[in-house]
Amino acid sequence: MAIITPTIMIFDKKLLVKDRTILTNVTDNVITTSGTASSPSEGVFLGAEFDQDNNRHVVPLGKLQDVLFFSCFRFKLWWIDQKMGNRGSEIPMETQFLLVEIKYGYDHL
Repeated sequence: MAIITPTIMIFDKKLLVKDRTILTNVTDNVITTSGTASSPSEGVFLGAEFDQDNNRHVVPLGKLQDVLFFSCFRFKLWWIDQKMGNRGSEIPMETQFLLVEIKYGYDHL
């Protein structure tokens, strides 16, 4: 019998997508939530759990390095813009969603 594992998961403080590392140093309160409960998902929501209620939480999600990304972020109340880069420090505040590139055939991703 084959074991079906999720294609996106957090394991050993790493965010893995199809066995390729996207984020390292992922903190313990960072979680993934799938849109489906019945089978492995091709996409997840990345979030965090907190012990206390607050109107603003800041949490490091992990370290993103040498992975190309595309983000859309809010820069005014009604406007959204895009940014591309390859380091976590380049991800803007108020990022609404983030797409990352996974290069197949490379062992380091």
